[in-house]
Amino acid sequence: AEEDITEITAELGSARQIAYGAWRLTLKDGAVWEQTDAEKLVLDPRPGDTVLIKKGALGNFKARVGKQPPIKVRRVE
Repeated sequence: AEEDITEITAELGSARQIAYGAWRLTLKDGAVWEQTDAEKLVLDPRPGDTVLIKKGALGNFKARVGKQPPIKVRRVE
């Protein structure tokens, strides 16, 4: 039986800001996630940072870059 994955940990490959200061995070495995809320990260994400993505309620996802507070994200690629 397939497991329902509720979180992943990956290494950040690159990050850039897109519209309205939101972040686009590209993981080393090629997955691309975009920020969907207006939360600000204290430090800019850098390649090599650890990213923890957890599945939340109602199909939402939250990403924690390093030890910073989590931001809401959605997978785009």
